[in-house]
Amino acid sequence: MSRPTQSSLMGSGIILQWILWYWHYSESHYMGNEKTKEMSRELNDRLEELSFRENNQVFSLVGSLCAEHERIAFFAGLQLGAQLMLELMEENVQD
Repeated sequence: MSRPTQSSLMGSGIILQWILWYWHYSESHYMGNEKTKEMSRELNDRLEELSFRENNQVFSLVGSLCAEHERIAFFAGLQLGAQLMLELMEENVQD
Protein backbone atom coordinates (compact mmCIF):
# COMPACT_ATOMS: atom_id res chain seq x y z
CA MET A 1 0.00 0.00 0.00
CA SER A 2 1.44 3.37 -0.98
CA ARG A 3 1.73 6.17 1.52
CA PRO A 4 -0.67 9.08 0.84
CA THR A 5 0.95 12.43 0.21
CA GLN A 6 -0.12 15.62 1.89
CA SER A 7 -1.55 16.93 -1.39
CA SER A 8 -3.64 13.80 -1.90
CA LEU A 9 -5.01 14.11 1.62
CA MET A 10 -5.94 17.74 1.05
CA GLY A 11 -7.63 17.00 -2.28
CA SER A 12 -9.67 14.07 -1.05
CA GLY A 13 -12.49 15.96 0.61
CA ILE A 14 -11.24 15.28 4.13
CA ILE A 15 -10.75 18.99 4.75
CA LEU A 16 -14.39 19.70 3.92
CA GLN A 17 -15.49 16.96 6.30
CA TRP A 18 -13.34 18.39 9.09
CA ILE A 19 -14.72 21.87 8.49
CA LEU A 20 -18.29 20.59 8.67
CA TRP A 21 -17.55 18.56 11.80
CA TYR A 22 -15.96 21.60 13.46
CA TRP A 23 -18.86 23.82 12.46
CA HIS A 24 -21.45 21.39 13.86
CA TYR A 25 -19.43 20.90 17.04
CA SER A 26 -18.95 24.63 17.61
CA GLU A 27 -22.68 25.26 17.08
CA SER A 28 -23.55 23.09 20.08
CA HIS A 29 -20.45 23.47 22.29
CA TYR A 30 -19.61 26.94 23.55
CA MET A 31 -15.85 27.40 23.46
CA GLY A 32 -15.53 30.54 25.53
CA ASN A 33 -14.28 30.92 29.07
CA GLU A 34 -14.62 33.53 31.83
CA LYS A 35 -12.08 35.80 30.13
CA THR A 36 -14.02 35.81 26.84
CA LYS A 37 -17.28 36.42 28.70
CA GLU A 38 -15.78 39.39 30.55
CA MET A 39 -14.28 40.80 27.37
CA SER A 40 -17.65 40.44 25.60
CA ARG A 41 -19.38 42.30 28.42
CA GLU A 42 -16.77 45.08 28.27
CA LEU A 43 -17.13 45.32 24.48
CA ASN A 44 -20.91 45.54 24.78
CA ASP A 45 -20.60 48.28 27.41
CA ARG A 46 -18.32 50.27 25.12
CA LEU A 47 -20.54 49.73 22.08
CA GLU A 48 -23.55 51.08 23.97
CA GLU A 49 -21.74 54.42 24.27
CA LEU A 50 -21.54 54.76 20.47
CA SER A 51 -24.15 55.92 18.00
CA PHE A 52 -25.99 53.21 16.09
CA ARG A 53 -23.88 53.77 12.96
CA GLU A 54 -20.58 53.76 14.88
CA ASN A 55 -21.71 50.69 16.80
CA ASN A 56 -22.40 48.78 13.59
CA GLN A 57 -19.05 49.77 12.09
CA VAL A 58 -17.09 48.67 15.16
CA PHE A 59 -19.15 45.50 15.61
CA SER A 60 -18.60 44.50 11.97
CA LEU A 61 -14.88 45.13 12.23
CA VAL A 62 -14.54 43.15 15.47
CA GLY A 63 -16.63 40.29 14.07
CA SER A 64 -14.55 40.14 10.90
CA LEU A 65 -11.31 40.23 12.87
CA CYS A 66 -12.46 37.42 15.17
CA ALA A 67 -13.66 35.31 12.24
CA GLU A 68 -10.31 35.72 10.47
CA HIS A 69 -8.36 34.73 13.59
CA GLU A 70 -10.60 31.70 14.04
CA ARG A 71 -10.14 30.72 10.38
CA ILE A 72 -6.35 31.01 10.66
CA ALA A 73 -6.28 28.97 13.88
CA PHE A 74 -8.56 26.31 12.42
CA PHE A 75 -6.48 25.79 9.29
CA ALA A 76 -3.27 25.82 11.32
CA GLY A 77 -4.78 23.03 13.42
CA LEU A 78 -5.69 21.07 10.31
CA GLN A 79 -2.18 21.47 8.92
CA LEU A 80 -0.62 20.34 12.18
CA GLY A 81 -2.98 17.38 12.35
CA ALA A 82 -2.18 16.36 8.78
CA GLN A 83 1.56 16.74 9.45
CA LEU A 84 1.27 14.58 12.58
CA MET A 85 -0.70 11.96 10.66
CA LEU A 86 1.94 11.85 7.92
CA GLU A 87 4.74 11.57 10.46
CA LEU A 88 2.97 8.75 12.30
CA MET A 89 2.33 6.91 9.04
CA GLU A 90 5.99 7.35 8.10
CA GLU A 91 7.07 5.88 11.45
CA ASN A 92 4.78 2.87 10.87
CA VAL A 93 6.24 2.32 7.39
CA GLN A 94 9.80 2.43 8.77
CA ASP A 95 9.00 -0.08 11.56
